Amino acid sequence: MRRICLKLVRVLAIMVVALGVVAMVIGGVFLTEGIAKNKLIVDRMNVEKVTLASGAFMVITGLALGGVSLALYRIGRTSP
Repeated sequence: MRRICLKLVRVLAIMVVALGVVAMVIGGVFLTEGIAKNKLIVDRMNVEKVTLASGAFMVITGLALGGVSLALYRIGRTSP
């Protein structure tokens, strides 16, 4: 009985680790897609010379992609 329990625990542990790795990969894919979309939007806005009345869009974009530090960085960034 003890061997069966140990085997079950081992299988469950492997499944949890595998699911964790899959979740990390999926998260990386979503992050990459978000960064690519942000770059596309910023490039299109630069081409059309769109300016924002406030930094609200940059704060929202920064928070969505990288947290507070990226949001604060994007507010202070100047466009080329």
